[in-house]
Amino acid sequence: MWDISEGLIRMSLIGSYCILLILPARLLLSGFGRKYAFCLWVAVFLNLVIPFEIRGRFSLIPEPVGSLSVEAQTTQAEGIFVYTGEAEYAAASNPAQEQQPGFERTVLQPAAKVDFYNPSASAQTGRIWNIAMLWQRLPDILRVVWLPGFFVILLYNLAYAARTGKKLSRDRWKSWDGEKRIAEVEGLPAPFLWGIFRPVIFLPTGLEEEEKNCIIAHESCHRHRKDSLTKLAFFAAVSIHWFNPLVWLSWALFCRDMEICCDEAVFAVSGGTSRKQYAQSLLKYAAAQNGYRVSSLTFGEPSAGMRIRHILRFQKRHIVLRSAAGLAAAVMILGLVVRPAAAKSVTKPGLLLNAGENEIQDTGAELPEDTASEAGDTEPVRVWEPEHRMGYQRTEVTHVVREDNPYFTPGLRPEQELEMLARTALRELYDLTGYQVESCVYECSDLGTFFFARTLEDLSHSRLFYTRAFGEAQGYDALVIPSMDCAGARRVWFSDVQQLALPEHAEQMSDQKLAVWFLEHSAVYQGEEIGHTESLPESWTQRVYTTDGTFYEVTLEGSFIGVSSIYGPYPEGFSH
Repeated sequence: MWDISEGLIRMSLIGSYCILLILPARLLLSGFGRKYAFCLWVAVFLNLVIPFEIRGRFSLIPEPVGSLSVEAQTTQAEGIFVYTGEAEYAAASNPAQEQQPGFERTVLQPAAKVDFYNPSASAQTGRIWNIAMLWQRLPDILRVVWLPGFFVILLYNLAYAARTGKKLSRDRWKSWDGEKRIAEVEGLPAPFLWGIFRPVIFLPTGLEEEEKNCIIAHESCHRHRKDSLTKLAFFAAVSIHWFNPLVWLSWALFCRDMEICCDEAVFAVSGGTSRKQYAQSLLKYAAAQNGYRVSSLTFGEPSAGMRIRHILRFQKRHIVLRSAAGLAAAVMILGLVVRPAAAKSVTKPGLLLNAGENEIQDTGAELPEDTASEAGDTEPVRVWEPEHRMGYQRTEVTHVVREDNPYFTPGLRPEQELEMLARTALRELYDLTGYQVESCVYECSDLGTFFFARTLEDLSHSRLFYTRAFGEAQGYDALVIPSMDCAGARRVWFSDVQQLALPEHAEQMSDQKLAVWFLEHSAVYQGEEIGHTESLPESWTQRVYTTDGTFYEVTLEGSFIGVSSIYGPYPEGFSH
């Protein structure tokens, strides 16, 4: 199920990027008419409220931003490790390693050689570690504080609406125009539009005729444009993301742009409106403005001084300029709503697919013998696009420490580090198989092997759906062979892990090609150049050799198309 806290953080991060991009664009478009700048906030609103992704070729959101999540953020703990999320292995830790095309991997890389067992570690390292863990704990914190904060905002505005509604009771109306829906109420501090579906313009008594006309023209424009509904919808998005200060900044600018749009509309359709009188009316009610509350649209709100300067300089632009501004705003909204297309990688070793130009380029890598004859073919070179799933969601994990476990020493490694490694392993399972694990329990050994099961009972009976062994790259013994071992639901009854990530036309691929494909899409693969493959006597097991002499062992799922385990790299000349 969709994790609410993860989803909120993800949408808020994407919305923040849109806000930062809109701020300079808004200033540029304002010179052609504020309505074009005002329309840009549609992109922010949609990114804050839509929990799913719309992907396409044209997007103004870079892929690293489009795939933002708490689990995928880069957090560097000096002297601990670099958490690279969905990115490749950190280039600094292995500069000789070439990036694999379009392949996403979640790993933990050592930032430096560290003695985790040294109690005299520097305070600076501890502080950076705490920041890293605080970021990882952000969804848990949000689950606790989000709902109270949301209700505080909701109750405050409901209380304000109730107090205002009481002041506007019909027994206090001095006059009422039913056709134009305008009421005059004695003692009002400022005129405003009140209501959502059938709003009423409320005016203080004793207004001069010219001043009254200015105010009615402005509030009628709000009513004609359904700004009450628009403001309510945007405020709902702001209330949901109340923890993000950039969202509150966008709310203030949204309200300001809405008011200036109506100011411009009044002067565009009514040449007889006096700018001097209009400015005087704004200044008169500026002190009584109600800020940025959602409950009403007040004539004097917000930033009356800035609005006065704007209307005094306002000039209607040529239709060509206005059309260009409108087109630019539409293109920017589209680009900020659409996310970049999914990352792509080829299924043939030695070939790179240029996703931008749809060209196949030879990387110089030597192809395996059984695929070398197809090097010149452009069909069927397929790409791996896991469009069948929404995106990885943070798994709830519970570390089980059994007192009778002789292979685990409590306190040998920080508990936070073990949890982060466990979450990394589950993300790697998702990247390889496409299956989302919502919650599970795990235990681990001092040599870097993590065992995952659905429940404590399953764990106690060794009903494991996944086993992940980390090696030297994560600070464990150099003799440990990294591995990924998953028990699919099609092989064992206690697992519901499904193999969803498969190459195109997988049924037409040989076991050797499938083994190479799964290896290159796994987290244990180190990016070496593939040499050749060899079938082992063990059923469905392929040994994939690299050109430097090391090798991997990949066990497929028998009669099913899928992978069971991947071990390696084994050193050159190693024998079981």
